[in-house]
Amino acid sequence: MDASENRRRRHTSLIALVLGSILTSIPPFCEPPAVGGEADTTPRAKSVRIVYLVSADKTVREDYRKGIETAAKDLQSWYAKQLGGPTFRLNEPVVEVVKSDKKADWFYGHPNGDNKDDWGFNDEAAQAEYAVNFHRVCFAHPAVRAITWWDLGDQGSFIPGGGMLREDLSPKPVYEQLKRLIHEEWNTRASGTTDGEGRFSFRGFLGTYKVVAAIQGKTIEKQFHLEKGRANEMTVSLP
Repeated sequence: MDASENRRRRHTSLIALVLGSILTSIPPFCEPPAVGGEADTTPRAKSVRIVYLVSADKTVREDYRKGIETAAKDLQSWYAKQLGGPTFRLNEPVVEVVKSDKKADWFYGHPNGDNKDDWGFNDEAAQAEYAVNFHRVCFAHPAVRAITWWDLGDQGSFIPGGGMLREDLSPKPVYEQLKRLIHEEWNTRASGTTDGEGRFSFRGFLGTYKVVAAIQGKTIEKQFHLEKGRANEMTVSLP
């Protein structure tokens, strides 16, 4: 890994920690956290907003703000290179500093036991819910080509508790939920009888299929790939 890739990963890790902490911690609240200071400007249309929420008894860390902004711009540039131009749009200012009227201890009111600094990531049920919702959004958007998950296991994960497997490699709820989503909900199985012209049609997810055709006790298996933008027809000849 070269220096630029190392730097990009470090910056991306920082923004993931900040955004992940905010997003995964909101659901358990009975009501939204009260905010003492408002964002600076009206947000730009269809832009990504990043809020640096500072507890009432903490001071704004300018190095944090600059680090988050650098990470956001670095990630924006990386996506532009990967997609050949298109990328997400950032709000102005990139990082909006908001001062809460709640002290830091208020934000530690979650079921993470002694791991209070790993806000949200040790709540396995919340992690699974967030991951499933995130994957659904990505899967439904035609511009998404792939989803990458760093660190399969918790051991050595750059976000504490951010893996799909615990340190002993036992699966967490997020692993089971994503497995169900990918191998069951987003998997097409179809069966039936051909019509009078020997045709059988179905609607399914893109990908590779195994076709088993049978007649009078004889069967034949073939594979074909369902691709976007083509007729997707296959002929099976039985002996």
